[in-house]
Amino acid sequence: MTKAAAIIAILVSLSLPLTANAQAPDFYLGAAGGYGGQTRSPITDHAIVATWSPDDWFFGGYGGVGWRWAAVEAGYWRLPHEHAYGVAPDPLRHGTSTERGSVLFARALIRAPLDWRIRPYAFAGAARVKLTSFEESDCSIALCGKGFVSPFVETITTLRPYVGAGAELGIAGPLSLRAEFGYIPRAVSETHMGTRDEYLGSLALQLRF
Repeated sequence: MTKAAAIIAILVSLSLPLTANAQAPDFYLGAAGGYGGQTRSPITDHAIVATWSPDDWFFGGYGGVGWRWAAVEAGYWRLPHEHAYGVAPDPLRHGTSTERGSVLFARALIRAPLDWRIRPYAFAGAARVKLTSFEESDCSIALCGKGFVSPFVETITTLRPYVGAGAELGIAGPLSLRAEFGYIPRAVSETHMGTRDEYLGSLALQLRF
């Protein structure tokens, strides 16, 4: 056997165990629900005095593909709805609104190995937040000007960072549970709605295949 052939044989013999132990990518889907919270900065239209009543609960789903300690995911959340009552002077008027929002997101994960029973992870990505406000007011055209129509519908779409962390617990075969906390800063920023940060805590049932 020539020296070149001997080197090739050694390399092949060394690569066989590595090939046998190579980890294939894993794919998974999850359905989640949880509790959402908001913080708001003051409304920039200081004449408006508003009180907010959030529904708090949200739900959605996601899918991902991972390899070893890294993964990428995409998903959807239906954000908690919020109801508001506001009063403003000059002219004096009263109004109510309902805000309905959703999020489409993509994120990258750093995670613990799949053979750990409890697998912590952290993520960072981007969220496309879409929020629609349905507003009704007793303000008349004579008071609020030509073109005022109640109810008034306004839709705002923003692209914001989305960060957080969680842990996954294997329960049976390909099934696992996830507990997660995420944060979207300045998810909405508008004159009448104020600036709204979203905090999203969820539990998910996940299937790996």
